[in-house]
Amino acid sequence: MHFAPVAQLRTEFAPILVAAAISFLVLASLNDIARRIIPDTICLALAGIGILLRLGDGHIVGAVLAAIIVFILSMACCLKGWMGGGDVKLLSASVLLVPPSQVFTCIFCIGIAGGMLALLYIVLRRLVPRPGPRPASLIARACRVEAFRIRRGGPLPYGVGIAAGAILVLLRSHP
Repeated sequence: MHFAPVAQLRTEFAPILVAAAISFLVLASLNDIARRIIPDTICLALAGIGILLRLGDGHIVGAVLAAIIVFILSMACCLKGWMGGGDVKLLSASVLLVPPSQVFTCIFCIGIAGGMLALLYIVLRRLVPRPGPRPASLIARACRVEAFRIRRGGPLPYGVGIAAGAILVLLRSHP
């Protein structure tokens, strides 16, 4: 049984919350591309949105438990050097955005998106030319830096894969 404000949250505000979550996921991936940093504020905003969404559908306990398990497992991967700390926070916050029944699907989609990102970087490593002089525009400079990272085999901006997989499942679970 839902209280009136929670039921209202589910019906009226869920589309706004989903749109905000997608915006924050895109912002996280852009930060990861440009700076290889995912700001804490973005992860906190996503976690807050996820908590509101799960309060609205009544699955808050399962969602929080899933996020804790994902955090512990991904932190173990971080300690082994397999992923970055920002990725751990973004992944844990992203799990809160989807219903607990969709967590495995979300992780699977994130893995597929991350694998596609890795393949793209492997292909681009052979195709990206050496950069010319430093461009003036911020976007052109970001592309130049990313081209340098790709050519030298630098770390992937895995936040892009996390965001892509989470957005896919988020849109599927909140039509």
